[in-house]
Amino acid sequence: MNDPRGANLVASITGQQFVNYLRDGKLPPGIVMPTNPSEPALEVNGAVDYGGWDIPEPCAAFGVIFHGHVDLANAMVKGTLDLSGCVFEDGLRLDDAEIGGSLRLAGITVESHSGPGSSKQSQLLSVVGAVIKGRVDLTDATIRGDIELRGASIDGFLDLTGVQAQQILLGGLNLKGDLKLGRRLDSDAQVSRVDEIKGWGIEVGGSIQLYELRDRIVESSSRSELKLDFRSARVQGSVSVIIWHAGVPRRKNDDVRRKRVDVPDLKSVDFSGARIDGDVSFLSCYILEYLDFSDTRIAGNVRIGIFKPPHVGYECVAARMKTLHLCRARIEGFLHVVGAAVDDTTDLNSLTCHGVIEFANDYATRVELGGSLNMDGVTCNSTIKMLGIIAAQSVSMFSVKTRNVKFCVAKKIRTDDRSSDSAPDADTIGVTDDRPASDNTFYPCQIGNLDIENAHIQGTLDLSHLQIFGTPRRGGIGLKVVDTRIDGNLELWSARAFCKESDGDLADDIVKPWEFSAAIAGDVVIQRSKISGDVVLTFAKVSRMIDLSDSSVGGDLKAASTLTHSALGESDQIHADMHGLDPLAGTYRAVCNQLKMRMLRCDNDIDLTGLTIVADSSDQRSDVGDLSAGYIEVKGDVKLYEKDTRQPREAYAMVPGKLVLSDSHITRLIVSAYGFPAYDNAPTPDATKPADAIGVARDHPVVGKLRHAIRQRMPAHWFPARDDAAPRDKVNGVTLVRATLGTLEIPEVGEPPRYPESIDLEDAEIGIWRIGQPDLSDANPRRTRLERLIDRMVYDSPERQVARRYIRLLANDTFHRSTYKAVEASLRNSGDDIPADIVYREMHRRAHRESGSWSLLFVLWGLLLRFGTNAGPLLFVILGLAIVSLPIYRNPTNFEASLPFLAAHRESFIGPKDTPPSHGAPPDVKGWGWDDAAILAVHHHIPVVPLIVRNEWDAKTDPGIAYGGNQKCEESDPHARFFTTCVHRAGAPGAPQFKIMPMGPEDYVAMMEILNWILWPILLTYWIHKAMRE
Repeated sequence: MNDPRGANLVASITGQQFVNYLRDGKLPPGIVMPTNPSEPALEVNGAVDYGGWDIPEPCAAFGVIFHGHVDLANAMVKGTLDLSGCVFEDGLRLDDAEIGGSLRLAGITVESHSGPGSSKQSQLLSVVGAVIKGRVDLTDATIRGDIELRGASIDGFLDLTGVQAQQILLGGLNLKGDLKLGRRLDSDAQVSRVDEIKGWGIEVGGSIQLYELRDRIVESSSRSELKLDFRSARVQGSVSVIIWHAGVPRRKNDDVRRKRVDVPDLKSVDFSGARIDGDVSFLSCYILEYLDFSDTRIAGNVRIGIFKPPHVGYECVAARMKTLHLCRARIEGFLHVVGAAVDDTTDLNSLTCHGVIEFANDYATRVELGGSLNMDGVTCNSTIKMLGIIAAQSVSMFSVKTRNVKFCVAKKIRTDDRSSDSAPDADTIGVTDDRPASDNTFYPCQIGNLDIENAHIQGTLDLSHLQIFGTPRRGGIGLKVVDTRIDGNLELWSARAFCKESDGDLADDIVKPWEFSAAIAGDVVIQRSKISGDVVLTFAKVSRMIDLSDSSVGGDLKAASTLTHSALGESDQIHADMHGLDPLAGTYRAVCNQLKMRMLRCDNDIDLTGLTIVADSSDQRSDVGDLSAGYIEVKGDVKLYEKDTRQPREAYAMVPGKLVLSDSHITRLIVSAYGFPAYDNAPTPDATKPADAIGVARDHPVVGKLRHAIRQRMPAHWFPARDDAAPRDKVNGVTLVRATLGTLEIPEVGEPPRYPESIDLEDAEIGIWRIGQPDLSDANPRRTRLERLIDRMVYDSPERQVARRYIRLLANDTFHRSTYKAVEASLRNSGDDIPADIVYREMHRRAHRESGSWSLLFVLWGLLLRFGTNAGPLLFVILGLAIVSLPIYRNPTNFEASLPFLAAHRESFIGPKDTPPSHGAPPDVKGWGWDDAAILAVHHHIPVVPLIVRNEWDAKTDPGIAYGGNQKCEESDPHARFFTTCVHRAGAPGAPQFKIMPMGPEDYVAMMEILNWILWPILLTYWIHKAMRE
């Protein structure tokens, strides 16, 4: 007889003789029970049926061959039962057995014999319901069928390392020690080959450990795929699955990268509904289907990723699986997914984690998610970190509650491995083939879509340098943050990842953070969200629309330029370096094709000086190219223009469409003519620095390429020619209909000075207008009144220059009287009354031009009263009429004594040298002078005087008025119809200059009285109105 193990058999007994040995410890004479490999082997013929009997002493049998079925069910063993190395050709049954010590079955072989008389359970090792006070050792056992330990109770550990079996059934097992699978590095056990381990409802007082050595040089096609099923298990220790990968020996201090593993280690792992009091680790293993921890409670940490062996000669291989499920799980520690690859869905829905949730790279290996990452309902008491991950599909974060969310670049990864299969990906930042080994490599997050809805982020949402390449089924939305509360900032750009943690200065002099930006294919939708901190859109490149409608921002909203950027924690050197960059270069600007901010509320400032809106003429949407911000409320400034005070440089928002700020409430708005296509003389970006899809200067010496998926979905040209930036038939400009502005500041730009081509200020309420120069600082305050008068009459005074600025601006607006009146009120409030009057007069002139009608009354109103702003011309006319009339009043031949005066006071004209006048005769020439003329001028040109002062002289009714002199006019042409000159005789001075023929002095005086009765009330009304207004 030959032993299957290769040893010669020296003895043989029957099954009943072996039963007697178990009962009283006696064997036939000359036969010794082998207890170690050095003793002669033994075979047992026939079945061994010892069910329900006691084994009074510990039993040990090594290498025994049982040709029949061995049934020890319900047996009671007082000590240890050691059957190591035995061969059971027809199965082994230990159901409901009680073993006072350990059960040692290391190296056993359980085969099956089909045919008549074979046991129904010959295909398995059955220990169902057994109670074992010690440990169970099945190391290197070979079972041709199944191993069944359902309902058993083991006080020690269960060692299954190196086991060969089809299934291991552990349902209901109560194990107080550890469950060990696979192979330890310091053991000579063979590699485990088990199809499935079923541990439903298992209770493990220790840990579950699977350590296995994997030699990738040896062909592994014959290895089976292990399926672990521990649903509803209770594990008081940890769960560890670690695969050791042997490969080509490496140098001691070399860093290594992930090698692709094509042969799976596990088929699936299911711990759904389990409770684990320790840590969970799945390192360097390849799971063909899924890793499921749904509804699991884990008191420790969860690590999924790379295992770095402590011994030289083994490779660092990243974990890989098809799907990862942690939905409704509860993790008391942290969740680290480091360098792992998930080929399909990663499901973290309703996960509760008290520590950090981190998806990061390690050993130059990035997390790659081939499907979607679902994080709906996640509650994380710390931070959710996504550092340098790649997700081919969407990332969903509905109803997330966490402290911080970070999708940013992975920091400072070193590598010395230059082999072709471990070269860095092309989408890394700052990677070149000839770079020094000590340089830093930065990995941005690259995902399909990011969807955050109804979440509560107690800190910052960090999306700095995020790259979203879009998926067709998402409807064009790349980044979606809706109905979310963020207690910190929302950032699409930051220099922190590139800075030293000690002083905030740059960690690398080669890689500059401002040369890399977030790149998002599709729309960026941030709606109905409350953000307590800042929203940073600086340098972001978005292929479509940015929508911030109905959101609330507690800090600043920034799409800042290099002139205006500032952030806490950055060193002065960083600010100095950024300030020296071209603010109009495409690399250093935020880009989109439309910006919507309808009903946005911002508690601080909005800086859009670094924004470029690119309008593609092929886009049929009517609002493409617009900046729509109706109904916004901003407590600070809205800045679309900034001028460098140290250098002749300017930064401004480029808006090819309309700037709509209707019904808005803004403390201060700064906008210029630059940035609108209608103004062709604006400074243009530096053409020597073109920008690619992620805003990286192509001529930079250490710039990596963007991955192909992003490059396909991004526009080919971010900055088209200005003439092609928007359709020319589109009405572009600024709309401020019904807006309420504390201050409107529109600086003059260009030469000649220009303002926005079109501006609509209908019903706008603007407290302070600052158009061009904010005040009259260019006027010399030491000028005398005479100098000021000369300036106004001869030169273009500063007051007129100020008024002209407003007039040029309002000329671009559709005419509204309310707008002009608002400008006038603002100027008067600032003390600029003269420019205010000029603007008011322009309002009436433009109203007349808009109406297209003409009237003499309007002309006289404008000439005499300057539309109610200046009565000087009217007063000048009144005085002018009096002055012009004085020569008529000076000539006594135009007057005669009034009849009432002669009747009442005739004697007052009789004197020693006086000649009493008669009716119709002129006054005495000798007694008539300029004082009499002045009295008549006062009498006839001031309407109130005739009512209180008696008229002594009446104008004659005879036709003809002598103008000038004091004598009667002798006509040179009696037949003249209008005017005739008077004849001057020698020796007779005082002849009039000419004579007015059509009317008499009485007609002229009546006309003067009528005119003054009309002009004086107007003048008095103006003065009264001005006094009442002031």
